[in-house]
Formats: sequence, structure tokens, C-alpha cells
Amino acid sequence: MDKDAELLANRIALLKQEEGKTRKKIEETKKKSKEIISKKKQLEEKQAKVGKLLKEQKMSAKEKEMQDLVNYQQEMMEIKKQRQEEMRNVQDNIYSSKQAGAKNLKQQSYQNDIRKQEFAQEVAAKNQEKKSLVRLQEEMGQQKLKELKKKKMQQ
Repeated sequence: MDKDAELLANRIALLKQEEGKTRKKIEETKKKSKEIISKKKQLEEKQAKVGKLLKEQKMSAKEKEMQDLVNYQQEMMEIKKQRQEEMRNVQDNIYSSKQAGAKNLKQQSYQNDIRKQEFAQEVAAKNQEKKSLVRLQEEMGQQKLKELKKKKMQQ
């Protein structure tokens, strides 16, 4: 019986050793499990951070694209405004030029009318002068005729 007790005690000691080893393995497994869970969590956080950065970069790229589009549209509006302003200036210059031409034409027409009237007055005055001269010559001719007739009659 002593031998059975000794075998039993040895068996119990071996079981306790195995239990200790098993507990140690369990503790190591728990420790490795915690490390794996921790690393998995870190990896997930890192992936989330990378995903967030990529999303931000995509958003930044979209925002930059949108800003570029807005800038392009503003430049086009500025160019359009400049062209409209240039067109308005050209139209104003054409209008002013036409107005100046019309005014000049009116002034020339007015001066031509004045010259025409002056010329007509000069012609009328010369005609009147010629008419008066012709009448005077007719009168003188008639007077000479009368004088000649008188002389013929007196002879």
C-alpha cells in the first residue's frame, strides 16, 4: 500500500507538474492572444487611418478639381466680360465716328447751302446788273434812234 500511495503521490506530483505546465501554456497563449488582438486592433486602426487618408486625398483631389473648375469658370467669365467691354467700346467708337461723320456732313451741307445761296445772290446781282446795263443800252439806243430820226426829219 505504501507503494500504491507513493505511486499515487508521484502521479499527483506529475499531474501537478503538468497542470503547472498547462497553466503556463494557457498564460502564454492568453498573452499571445492579447498580443495578436492588440496587433489586430493596431492593424485595423492603421487601415482605418490609411482609408481615412485616402478618402481625404480623394476628397482633396475632388475639391482641387472643383476649385480648378471654379477658377476656370471665373477666368472664362472674366474673358467674356473683357470681350463684351471691348465690343461695347468698339460699338461706342463706331457710333461716335458715325456721329462725327454725320455732324461733319451736316456742316459741309450747311456750308454748301450757304455757298449756293451766296453764288445764287451773286448770279442774281450780276444778272440784275446785266439787265440794268441792257436796259440802259436799250434806252441809249432808243434815244440815239430818236435823235437820228430827229436829225433825218430836220434834214
